[in-house]
Parts: sequence; C-alpha cells; structure tokens
Amino acid sequence: MQRLFRTTHSRPQIELSPLWTLTTLDPGGLSVPMKTLVPGAWETIPALHNYRGRAVYEQKIVCKGNIRFVFGGVSFRAKVFLDDILLAEHYNAFTAFEAIAKHVPFGEHTL
Repeated sequence: MQRLFRTTHSRPQIELSPLWTLTTLDPGGLSVPMKTLVPGAWETIPALHNYRGRAVYEQKIVCKGNIRFVFGGVSFRAKVFLDDILLAEHYNAFTAFEAIAKHVPFGEHTL
C-alpha cells in the first residue's frame, strides 16, 4: 500500500527516482547495463524475457545521516548495499523489508 500522506514532519521522506540502472550478472543477460523502471519486472524487457539469473539494480542518491530504506517488495532474494557496504539481506518473494544505514556522510552514494 502506498501512503498518500506524510507519516511524520520531523523526518524528511523522499521517494527515489523510478529510473534505475539494471546490470545482469549471468550468461544470457544484457551485454551492457540499461536504464529501467522500478518497480518493475525484468521479464517485461524483451532482451530478458527468458533470463534466469542474478542482476543488480543501482541508483545514485545524495544523502546523509541515519537513513532507513524501505522496499515494497523484491522477487525472491535481495541484498542491499550502500557504497559496497552490505546493509541487509532479504529472502521471501514480494514482501516488504527495510535496510538501515547509520552515520552516512553527506554526498553522493550508490544504492
């Protein structure tokens, strides 16, 4: 369920851009990374219609401080990294989960 109202005024809340970079990691995937919409399923991309393997979704973000990332659902299995630091692992199809990053210095980071 997507909220239509802010849940707090003391903590800023933002939604990330829906355009992420998708890179496949296994044979049969993309030859180069591509931009794709999130949420979405890579099976809807013609080049990945039959792809069964691992992939990485990345986005650059500007942030600082203690950050809670909320994911509405990921198919099957996920690992969440911020600047190559593992924040969370999740196993269960299409269920929401969170990842916490503490003491993030101000600047551009890769999620």
